[in-house]
Amino acid sequence: MIKVLCFGNQNFKADSLALEVGRKLKNKIKQVEFVECGIDDDFIFESGRDSTIVLDVVEGLERVRFVEVDELKTARTVTAHDLDVAFYLKLLAKEGKRIRVIGIPRGMEVKKAAKDVEALLTIS
Repeated sequence: MIKVLCFGNQNFKADSLALEVGRKLKNKIKQVEFVECGIDDDFIFESGRDSTIVLDVVEGLERVRFVEVDELKTARTVTAHDLDVAFYLKLLAKEGKRIRVIGIPRGMEVKKAAKDVEALLTIS
């Protein structure tokens, strides 16, 4: 079973798209489980997992696509509370973990994003 970790902030509409897409695709693709999580969750750090697929909104994209971890911009940090998903993904990549990020353009319609994510997961 492949786990796709869906990140976002349910309380911030512009950042909840990946969560909504994960909900829409839940139980729709065989052998794929969509898990809602935040950077506080341990899913991203599960031991024994050498490969992780992440679904998140990525600034500057024009279409749904796989994004290399080094393409992600990290937020400017002042305290440890400012660390974002990109920071942790880059940290895991440095540790040798294989991270695959499916980026969704900010503002894309949920139905279109879900269709594009489904297509990407079924052909890869």
